[in-house]
Amino acid sequence: MAQGYARIIIDISAENVDRPFTYAVPPELHDCIRPGSRVEVPFGSSDALKTGYVLELCDRPDFDASRIKSIRRVLPDAIDAREEVLRLAIYMADRYGSTLNAALKAALPVKRSIRKNSRRKDPVSVIDGLEGAELSSIPDMNREQREAFEGILSESGRPCLLYGITGSGKTLVYIRLIEEIIGRGGRAIVLIPEISLTYQTVRQLSLYFSGRISVLHSRLSEGERYEQYLRAEKGEVDVVIGPRSAVFTPLPGLGLIIIDEEHERAYHSDTSPRYDAREVAIYRAEQCGARVVLGSATPSLESYTAALQGRYALFRLREGAVPGAGLPRVSSSSRATGAYFRSGSGH
Repeated sequence: MAQGYARIIIDISAENVDRPFTYAVPPELHDCIRPGSRVEVPFGSSDALKTGYVLELCDRPDFDASRIKSIRRVLPDAIDAREEVLRLAIYMADRYGSTLNAALKAALPVKRSIRKNSRRKDPVSVIDGLEGAELSSIPDMNREQREAFEGILSESGRPCLLYGITGSGKTLVYIRLIEEIIGRGGRAIVLIPEISLTYQTVRQLSLYFSGRISVLHSRLSEGERYEQYLRAEKGEVDVVIGPRSAVFTPLPGLGLIIIDEEHERAYHSDTSPRYDAREVAIYRAEQCGARVVLGSATPSLESYTAALQGRYALFRLREGAVPGAGLPRVSSSSRATGAYFRSGSGH
């Protein structure tokens, strides 16, 4: 068997080693190493054992083969990253100026193994008010919803902005789109800014797709999160719902990414690597041929401008989903505000 090699990024947070290093793949590991594998390798003059991520495999080294060290082992109980998730990390390092190692840590799923625990609940059921709830009937789409649904499905290259007033039924369009993608053999990721902000959306999706859904949220322990990533990677779920980090979920057959309340600031990471989950989602969709839908009643300036310029497809929902239902009433608080400052309280 010909000697194989792997280009590996070492798990060290230092810019001077933030580049791939070439290692030999021992014959006994040829069949179990692929891009995304976590491996243990000797590193530096002391040959200290370090964890690394395999970026790519190659047949020939780029320097003297006699100087190349060998991979010691593939780490057990580790979730390999799919190649598309690795590409996301490389894109993030280039786009946002982070180290590749930091981008990999953000993009790769939880890696720590866990023990089985029969007392763990389904993450869907622990959302407040969801346990024991029953699915209400899903109504038929109205004309605007149907036009948006059909228009989004006809788009294959551009992200789609679903601009709908409050109460216009964006969630029903999401549900029908997910149904269609699943019917075609695909799967979907639904990004939310946080569960408390989009509780109704999470509730409807969770109930409607019960049994084939994974919900990632802040109440999950590391072990529970690990279990959900395993289910996704094995193709045991059709829909993953979660905050911005859910965009990295290794979900095979990804056909749709929905970004609900796309205008929310929560889609921007304020810690390293600093990234915009909307941009990362669009890049991932381009790489795997999935559709992207950004939904909002108050779109961000960036998304609305992109729609006006034709870079995004624009679909409007101007009517309430329930006939005769008006928008919430808004009253001015200017008098109360003025009285507050006149009283000397507003320092």
